Amino acid sequence: MVDMSGVLLALQSLGACLLGYIGFRTLIAKDDLSVLQTYGHPTSFIMLFKGAGEGFLISLLNPKIAIFFLAIFSHVIQADSSLVETVFIGIIAAVIDGLWYVCVALVLIGAGIVKIFQARETTIRLVSGLILVFIAIYLLGGMLLDLT
Repeated sequence: MVDMSGVLLALQSLGACLLGYIGFRTLIAKDDLSVLQTYGHPTSFIMLFKGAGEGFLISLLNPKIAIFFLAIFSHVIQADSSLVETVFIGIIAAVIDGLWYVCVALVLIGAGIVKIFQARETTIRLVSGLILVFIAIYLLGGMLLDLT
């Protein structure tokens, strides 16, 4: 059997370094980050379609979401469940996930929270960058202590 401790250590090191890199890049980012519009003046349908596509990809590619739904729905789906039951439960999970993201987006936009975040962009950027850098240092320090 292959010893996986070296692989795990390498993945942990890479993850900690990635956190540190993202934190550092966040700290040195310029103020007033602008969003480029690739469509000129996009219509609401194009924006809706683009947002739905991005949201779908986030839900599909996010491993935390898959683990969360696996933890919840593994208790509901049995080994003798039919394909129809399994697909139906998968559709329920997708609808719940989609509705959650829509609700969060509507609350943030409707409550004017986006403007509050934009007004405090520099502070939020600096605090989040520092947190990421400190977490990376903590993780790397912990790994070094485990090696000794």
